[in-house]
Parts: sequence; structure tokens; C-alpha cells
Amino acid sequence: MLSPRAIRLLLRHFDALDEAIARRLTRKRPWQEEALTGLLCDLLDTETQIEENVSYTLRQLHEDLAGSDEPVGIRLKIDSHQYPKHLERWVTQADFGFIITYQDQFDRSHSTSSAWLMQAKRVFPSRSGAYESDSKYASSDAAQDARMKALRDWASEDFIRYFLYCPRPRDLQQSVREALNQARTNALSGDIFDYTLGLELRDDMLSASPTIAAGLFVAALDGTPTTLLETHASLFTRSTPFSWFIVQHMANGRHSLHHRRLCPESIRAAGSGPKSREIERLVRGDHRVLDGINLPDSLGHDNPPRILPAHTIEIAVVCGLDRPRIERT
Repeated sequence: MLSPRAIRLLLRHFDALDEAIARRLTRKRPWQEEALTGLLCDLLDTETQIEENVSYTLRQLHEDLAGSDEPVGIRLKIDSHQYPKHLERWVTQADFGFIITYQDQFDRSHSTSSAWLMQAKRVFPSRSGAYESDSKYASSDAAQDARMKALRDWASEDFIRYFLYCPRPRDLQQSVREALNQARTNALSGDIFDYTLGLELRDDMLSASPTIAAGLFVAALDGTPTTLLETHASLFTRSTPFSWFIVQHMANGRHSLHHRRLCPESIRAAGSGPKSREIERLVRGDHRVLDGINLPDSLGHDNPPRILPAHTIEIAVVCGLDRPRIERT
């Protein structure tokens, strides 16, 4: 399992990526979802992280992980897909595939891998140009949401999420920052922090720069937050900070920070259903999988769900002898 120190370092790195991306939303002309997703993909490259002044780079993470006897290594990978022309109508624009893999070579029962399709949405400022607590995800589409749920129900696996782009609270007006902080406090007031992730969460809440005061969130399809305030108020129930989403899926489902399931009881967790192999091929952009699956009528050729991702991001952590290494001097 990941140690408390490794968890903290991983959170720090992915929060730094969160920071670099979220600040594009507070520019005079906020970036659109496609551009934000493109930047997320670019920032998986070590040299780009340096160019973009990421506050805690992958190189620094590797060096800090190598600074102890902890046998942990991390690899970030981005694949951009090219599809045959007749499949272009099935390809997403702002969406991407996302795979998290944790390999424990000491106890393989702790190893896990999950794959998701991510639908990107950004919060919009008010007419004044400022972000308020009630700022909304104005590009939400009810028909698109229904198709995503139909695809999830077909798979009987909870493998589709919204990826929400928001400004970080510290970049907003004080009144908004205070409202969002109180929303997070209320959301977590009933937690018992007596396990590794919970203790890290407690320390994070006490920090002057908490990673849970994030800009990037992963949200469930059911009960998706509709405003900036609701995103912070539903922390670890309907929305999870990007950095925490990654780390808690490496905990192999043990002591999850999520309080309750919102999807139907018939839906399994990502990576646990009978169609998991097909889903991973889909998330990896293998269009040949479409030839062997029977999608429901609501996802037919007259109304394609646009489920082939333009990019696939893979985050792999190895605990063991075959991890990527940096020799100590």
C-alpha cells in the first residue's frame, strides 16, 4: 500500500498540475474545455512542466520519492489517437480517457487498475466577469447526460465521469473564498480521520494551502454539481479533487473517502464488471472494440454518443523492484 509520505508527495504533484491549469480560468478570456484538456495532456511531459513553471514537477517528485527507502515509482503517459475517417463522428472533442494503475509487487492483492471516460465541463463567470458561488457549468447538455447514463447502464459499470474545470478559491474574491471554505468544512464535518487517507485529509484541512481547495474535480454522473458552491459542498460525495481522485484509487478501495454511492445499485465500480476489458479497450482508444459490442438503441448510429476519446491519460504507480528509479548520489 502507499505510505503516508508517498500519498503526500503524489497529492502535492497533482495539485501543482491543478494549479497550473485552473489559473487559465481567471484570465481575461477564460480558456475553453478543449484548450484546458490539451494543457492537462501537455503537462504530463517533464519539460513542459518546467516551461509552465509548475510549482512541484514530476522530476522533483521522482527525486523526493528516491530520497528514502520507499520502493515507489510513478509513470505518466499520454496517447493521442488517430481514427479512420468513418469513425470521426464517434470521436469526442473535450473528452479523454483516464486510466489509474497501482501495482504492488510485494502483495499483488493490493494491485488495482481502473479506466474511465471523462466528459469535461468548465464553470462560467457571471456577467460581470467575476466568479461567484452560484457560477454554473453553463455548457451542460441534458441529452448528452442521458446518453452517458445509457452507456453506463449498458456497461453495468460506473466508468463515466464529469471532469470539472473551476478557478481555485484563492484566486477569487474573499466573500466567495469564505463561502467555499465553509462549504468544504460542512461537507467534511462528520468524517472520522483514523486511517491513512483520513489523516492526510485532516492535515490538509489544517494546511494554509489545502489541496482540497482545488480547481479540478471529478464528479459522478448522478447528482452532478451544478454550481461552484455545490462542487465544494459535495466534496467526496459527488465531487472529488483531481489529486485526491488519483490517490484514493490507489488505495484499492480501502477506507474510501466517498460516503455513499449515487449511481444505481445495479452499477458496479469501475474496473469490476464483466465488460471491464472492453471498457479499457474503449478508454484506450481501440476503435475495433466497437465492432464487437451491441450498444443500446438510444446510442444508435442516428445519434452517436461520441465515446472514442481523442486522448488517453494513464497514471501508473509501481511499488516494488521494477519501479522507475533515480540513482542517489
